[in-house]
Amino acid sequence: MDLPFLGKNKKHRVEKIQIDKIVPNPHQPRSDFNEENLKKLAESIDNFGIIQPLIVKEENNKYQLIAGERRLRAAKMIDLKEVPAIVNNYKEEEVAEISLVENIQRQDLNFLDEALAYYSIMNKFDLSQTELAKKVGKSQSTVANKLRILKLPEPILALIRKYNLSERHARALLKIEDNEKQKELIKEIKDKNLSVRSLNRKINQYLKEDQKPKEVKTFYKDTRLLKNTLNSAIEQIRKAGIEVNVKKEDKDDFIRYDIKIPKKKDEEL
Repeated sequence: MDLPFLGKNKKHRVEKIQIDKIVPNPHQPRSDFNEENLKKLAESIDNFGIIQPLIVKEENNKYQLIAGERRLRAAKMIDLKEVPAIVNNYKEEEVAEISLVENIQRQDLNFLDEALAYYSIMNKFDLSQTELAKKVGKSQSTVANKLRILKLPEPILALIRKYNLSERHARALLKIEDNEKQKELIKEIKDKNLSVRSLNRKINQYLKEDQKPKEVKTFYKDTRLLKNTLNSAIEQIRKAGIEVNVKKEDKDDFIRYDIKIPKKKDEEL
């Protein structure tokens, strides 16, 4: 049987490990485990046993789990007391890499969990995107696209996770900076089952309208400002040599200006 992640130069042994001695992996990239799938795996383990051993690291009389989180959870469901495990002395960076690669190779790791795992490993071990991409067998552009999604604010990422939106939906939302509009569109995706193409059309239309010049409206809350503006305009007309006849009527609830500007003869033709 081919056992992944062991490395050609690694010495390892397979042992039966008591489940209560296995501690969680701090680098586990998954945050969600499908309960129904775990039940099916538990049933399989109950019938056939654990075919592929877990991978653990011995540490302080305990065993830190490196790979096999689902198998361990399923084993606990059927009250197994011990599980087969490959014991090895991995470095911390190797533990993180193995956990991530194992989940990626299963192809059902949530894209947000994958992006968060990339971010965590890069920062913890000071890796560049190119270095990380090489370690996990991905292109640098793939890693960069995953990380870009984390630029969305946390409330938006929470909604994306809650409604199980696709990675392409999430990337489309990056085009918009308005968080309220992002929430509005997420609701539409959920309620109307919007495809990525339909979402992009809506986003492009929104951006097109948003870029139109806005009509500037001036509101005068103080009538004194308005009167000063009118008086200044009238004064400028008089300075231009035009006789302006102005009658002003100031009532309790309104102010009336009657402005007469004489026309030249050629303007009357």
